[in-house]
Amino acid sequence: MERLMESVIAMMFVALIAGSVAQGSEAEMIKADLVGHRLGQGEKSWKVESTEQIRQLAVRNRHDTARQRIYLVSLILRHPTLSTVYRAEAEVTYVKGDAGWEMRGVDVKSLVKVE
Repeated sequence: MERLMESVIAMMFVALIAGSVAQGSEAEMIKADLVGHRLGQGEKSWKVESTEQIRQLAVRNRHDTARQRIYLVSLILRHPTLSTVYRAEAEVTYVKGDAGWEMRGVDVKSLVKVE
């Protein structure tokens, strides 16, 4: 019985680590895909020029269908030479194409200057 409990605990630990690695790799994929995109519109917008500008990106939620994947993400953005910092919430939409998942759009829900 003790051996069974150890096995169950070990499997739960492996699943937990695998889940956080998958979420981490999703965040890195989204960061890379956001480079070159403008978050927001007009004066209150942010052009992502490099992944280094995205100080934090957390996947808050993910909704999947057969051909579409929508991520709700929270971001902390920082200008590389200025002290300007923004917090953003966005929906990032991917569609499944011949080459796999491709980013199709970014819908910024909020973009707030914090510093």
